[in-house]
Amino acid sequence: MSSETARIDFEKMDGLVPGIVQDARTGEVLMLGFLNPISYAKTLESGFVTFWSRTRQKLWMKGETSGNRLRWCRPRPTATTTHCCFAWSLKATDLCATRAR
Repeated sequence: MSSETARIDFEKMDGLVPGIVQDARTGEVLMLGFLNPISYAKTLESGFVTFWSRTRQKLWMKGETSGNRLRWCRPRPTATTTHCCFAWSLKATDLCATRAR
């Protein structure tokens, strides 16, 4: 486990932490997903935000089918270590496959 992962407390919500995705330019909050230690490590390793799907019980990279992947600029664990904030730059111009923001 990396030192980045060790700073986040994954135990408070049964192994999950909220992952907040913000526009790197404006700071606008665009989506919320959940991460476990494996998805967080995968995000750091790949450079693309990877969530844990609670309904499908598997890793889920945002945009894996549409191609509109989220490349993280810098994950910022908060001082309380209860969630992760990702500043992102989008590969395409939209966040959602439906072209909605």
